[in-house]
Amino acid sequence: MGKRMVTVPDMAKYLGCSQETVRRMLREGKIPGLKLFKDWRMDAEQVTLALSNDRAAGDRTASGQARPKDDGPQ
Repeated sequence: MGKRMVTVPDMAKYLGCSQETVRRMLREGKIPGLKLFKDWRMDAEQVTLALSNDRAAGDRTASGQARPKDDGPQ
């Protein structure tokens, strides 16, 4: 079974964000992708995994302790 490769518009629709946000995440290395000439292609499963790992890492401090939740301005 082959991997499901998607385009920037497809990924933007899937993530519920703009195409420029997807391109920015690709340029910054926040999500994995392959640039073919001027177009990006992404493996949908790898993007989902990368984003879930990024969220999980964001909930921890460098020492591995759970980060306290910020309830915003009081």
